[in-house]
Amino acid sequence: MYRSLLFLLLLVASCASDRREDIPDEVFNPPVLISTPDSEKELFVWDFSSPRTYVYEVANKTMTTISSAKETSFNLDLGMEMVQEVEVQTTGNHEAEFVTMSIEIKEISGMPGMESLLQNSMDDELPKSMGRIQADGTIVNEAAVGGMLFYLPERDLKPGERDTINSTISLIDSMDINLNMEQRKVISFVGYEEYEGRNCAVLVINELSEGGDLQVEAEDVEINAEINMASGSRYYFDVERHYFIGAEIITDGAMDDFDLSGLGGDSEEEMSMDVDVRTIQNIKLVAIKANE
Repeated sequence: MYRSLLFLLLLVASCASDRREDIPDEVFNPPVLISTPDSEKELFVWDFSSPRTYVYEVANKTMTTISSAKETSFNLDLGMEMVQEVEVQTTGNHEAEFVTMSIEIKEISGMPGMESLLQNSMDDELPKSMGRIQADGTIVNEAAVGGMLFYLPERDLKPGERDTINSTISLIDSMDINLNMEQRKVISFVGYEEYEGRNCAVLVINELSEGGDLQVEAEDVEINAEINMASGSRYYFDVERHYFIGAEIITDGAMDDFDLSGLGGDSEEEMSMDVDVRTIQNIKLVAIKANE
């Protein structure tokens, strides 16, 4: 039960977007254009041409406030820090799969002793596929919300241009999580910047999702909630080698009318809560290795 609740706290987001929009005067090196049989794009395309795996470290810090939505008032502040290792594994045919290889729970504040319980529970499910994409960024399937980590515009952009992508999230997870939500992404190409010694295109992504309907059945617990979320991020895409170097993400969000039943064991006890969450993520490329 606790694993399911903590996992849900990581789903919600709404964005803080105090981001730099400057375009440097200097373009360090010209981008290298490549193409794939499935796309007309040449700039914003992953290099999935050979058997290789891109290894990323994802550091997450989540702060959560839970308050009663009924007359009996209470407030609970929770915090979680964890580090994930995520691999982007090419699978042939200019596609790759996102796989969570490991998760290390660093700290959970507000719930003493939960670190080891949650760690053991997550270890039992890893490695876990988060979905698959084509080299041009087209999502073939997404097995978990946010599983892709990286998003590309649907067309090549020039500095100062943006692309708007509308999509629908429809997720049925192995943890019996059912989520339906309309989503809008605005991807802005703000210019070139030297990042980690590489010539990178800087993509600022603002994302808005509203009216999400969440239903969960986990063990003896049933959860229903409305999710509204928005996110903002700054990504660094190596335009000469065609892969992401890193990203910085800040998200805030809310679950409204978070109704939870079943905590009373055999009873039908219900709780109604409001949940506010802020998540800070830093993603960096740590290795590129040949597939076995």
